[in-house]
Amino acid sequence: MRWARLFDDLSGQIDAAEQADRATEAAELRRLELSRVGLAERLSGAVGSRITLSVHGVDPLAGELIHVGADWVLVQCAGAETLVALSAVTAVADLPVTSAASSDSLQLSLGLGFVLRRLARDRAPVSVVVRTGEAFTGTIDRVGADFLDVAEHAVDRPRRADAVRRVRTVPFTSLAVVRPG
Repeated sequence: MRWARLFDDLSGQIDAAEQADRATEAAELRRLELSRVGLAERLSGAVGSRITLSVHGVDPLAGELIHVGADWVLVQCAGAETLVALSAVTAVADLPVTSAASSDSLQLSLGLGFVLRRLARDRAPVSVVVRTGEAFTGTIDRVGADFLDVAEHAVDRPRRADAVRRVRTVPFTSLAVVRPG
């Protein structure tokens, strides 16, 4: 009888050690998997959630995450959609812990330039805010590989040559947010 208890005890210890090894291995695999997830992918799993973004040059933006691209997000806050350059984001609050990456790889491949070119095509007045907090209102005239040109004019006037005060070129690296004018 003593031998049976001894072998049962050893068997239990071996089982417990194997379970601990499997749990350690699973945790390590989860950490490895997470190490390959970028911010855009992490945010894409939270589309539809309310989040708060801390962004260089602007007050915190709290609202519903609408879309996520390769280097931008679109947030519905205070009744208006705001385009945010991910490179200007300093922190994200209220992001669901369990959000999984979205399977919309097409949208995640669309860069900031693509979205800004659509705004330029629509000729809608916008407010462009750079990381220093300075804002320029007008119309996006052109979008290059890593910059945009803003024809500055009053938002209540259409973009006409006589209404344009100046054209300002903004590098994407300086861009914080773009809001409807």
